[in-house]
Amino acid sequence: MTQSTSGDSGRRKSRKLTISIVAAIVVIVVIAAVTDVLISKPPAKTSNTVYFYTWWGPTSGRALQNLTEAFHKAYPQYTAVPTVSPGAGGTNAKYAILTLIKAKDPPNTFQTHYGPEMLSYVEAAPGGASAFVNMTSYVKTTLMNKSVLPVLEAGTFNGVTFSLPVDAHQGAQLFFNPQVLAKYGLPIPTNMSMLINDTIALGNHGVDAWVIPGGDGGWDQLNLWENAFLAYGGNTMYDQLMYGTLNISNPAVMHVLNETNAAFFTFEKYSMPGLESDSWLQTLHYVLDGQAAFYTSGNWVLEYTTDYLNVLVYPAIAPYTSWTNLTMLDQSFPGTQHYWVLVTDSVAVPSGPSAKLGLIFAKYFSSYAGDTVFTRTKAVTFYNNVTSDYYATQAQWYSYKTLLNTSPSDFVYQLSDGGLFDNVFASLTSAMTALSEIGPSDLAAWNLTLSSAISSEQSQWMQANSLGYGYMGFPGHPFGGFVPPWATAAASGASTHTSLKSQAHISSKSGTSSALFRKPADVHYVEISLSSVTMLQKFYLMGVDSGFRGSY
Repeated sequence: MTQSTSGDSGRRKSRKLTISIVAAIVVIVVIAAVTDVLISKPPAKTSNTVYFYTWWGPTSGRALQNLTEAFHKAYPQYTAVPTVSPGAGGTNAKYAILTLIKAKDPPNTFQTHYGPEMLSYVEAAPGGASAFVNMTSYVKTTLMNKSVLPVLEAGTFNGVTFSLPVDAHQGAQLFFNPQVLAKYGLPIPTNMSMLINDTIALGNHGVDAWVIPGGDGGWDQLNLWENAFLAYGGNTMYDQLMYGTLNISNPAVMHVLNETNAAFFTFEKYSMPGLESDSWLQTLHYVLDGQAAFYTSGNWVLEYTTDYLNVLVYPAIAPYTSWTNLTMLDQSFPGTQHYWVLVTDSVAVPSGPSAKLGLIFAKYFSSYAGDTVFTRTKAVTFYNNVTSDYYATQAQWYSYKTLLNTSPSDFVYQLSDGGLFDNVFASLTSAMTALSEIGPSDLAAWNLTLSSAISSEQSQWMQANSLGYGYMGFPGHPFGGFVPPWATAAASGASTHTSLKSQAHISSKSGTSSALFRKPADVHYVEISLSSVTMLQKFYLMGVDSGFRGSY
């Protein structure tokens, strides 16, 4: 085991946040250079080539390659070519997509998350909803009776769908090395108290308890923070944060936020140092090697460990918990076992001359034939009829079984992977980077950013509400059983596919929200450095590059 020798009893890492003051002329030059890299275009569109803008790069595994090959076999006259802007959770690609949409030059198709992220594109597009192919009829006639309904609800807004689902990822997972815990006589943690106790105990033994990469632009830190927040606050507070109605002046809410922040700092304190510029792909091996105990992310990890690290990850259930030769087990983040934290990738098709071609690809990708090729090794399928011999790993099969058996009211949508509007996501990941680097002395700034982000999230939802898309789900079937206060009539079925009643004066400080229903082809790569992405993200937040902000 490696032992940290930094301060605070040999455990506290020294971090620095370097703040550069750049002259205006230099800022303009940097923005221009970074933007040019970020929105690099694929070759000119042709009548038989589908360009799919995605963040699944070569280290995302073989699932996308299998899918594009299967698509070509099903449609020999067409070829699907991924254009890749790598970055965890789409941290790079989504800004590029927003820019291309705003410039009225979108790709044939593009990867997006279900949830509010898709509404970011609708609100940013010059033509609004008309800028995208409406997928509602296809979802209702082709997918509805074959699918896990909460997955479809997550990408539908007051009954309207703008993209087609291709998988069901389970977020809020804890990946851990059971041999590290066993060596020091520590139990597998099933609640937050146990997880904190294990973390401190490992630290006292000189072991790095956590791997928390810093090279994904704050995405890993937000993963960790939101998982602790769900564990302490439950799904109602989590949904309120997603809709921007969380009342942070409420003492009960503040208590949960204080618990969440304290846990986050504890995990940071006992994490492996020197990972500030490394991505999760570069650091996961530390857990497998026994140099650290814990890492939190989603079940997309399973494909990477299988395809690139040649390690099978098993669910943390019997009999696997008694096997002594395993170096990684997977379970729900302690305290969140009751919930299914959904992350669903989907394919959107912009309107225009290439829409027909893009729609052929999107429908195939989302079809049973396409989806079962894709999800055999990646995530799990949203179709409700596959069997245990379908998946590449036992962990996938266990995740799929819980997907089928979770109550619709116990689904939440992961904030860091589509559960927030893009500008809010950018704000929180940027603030998370600072919180991680500076430590507890940055807590006041983090709280201010969180408060502002909640207000902005609600404002974005109110804009969606004015367009008729004010909640996730179908009339009578809101996602997770949760309805924001401005959409109760529509969600109950009183209004559908029309503009909802606007309640612009609803405030995030107005108290608890209503919960009416509660309980291989060629690949083109766009390489972007972390420093460029971080700088671009900051300029995006400042509003310097108005093209990225769209109509925000």
